[in-house]
Amino acid sequence: MEEVEHRAQHLSEHAGHGHDDEAEEFQELIDIVNWIPELAADSDLNEPDWNTANSAAAVLARTLQSRQSKDGSLNLTDLPNAVATEQNTLESLIAAAGKPEPAMHQDHDHDHHEHDH
Repeated sequence: MEEVEHRAQHLSEHAGHGHDDEAEEFQELIDIVNWIPELAADSDLNEPDWNTANSAAAVLARTLQSRQSKDGSLNLTDLPNAVATEQNTLESLIAAAGKPEPAMHQDHDHDHHEHDH
């Protein structure tokens, strides 16, 4: 989530300064937000927390997409505040997860030589 916060702050601070890479940086931020559900699924979050992460990521994505007009121009004014609520939600899930427990897999963690073929 630090990456989302950093990029939102950077884009907002440099909005309208004529940087050629502004649109590319904005798209990278959207890409990161779109990866959140997959990253959460690969974590040890329980289903309700994953649902919360997925929902927050969806709201973040819509908020970001609403900042881009049909002609491609960006409204990046006050972007950090626009994403703060969902960002805080996601950060609280990271803190709530604490130190990950060792994953318990249903697949076989033993050597395949133990099976009779």
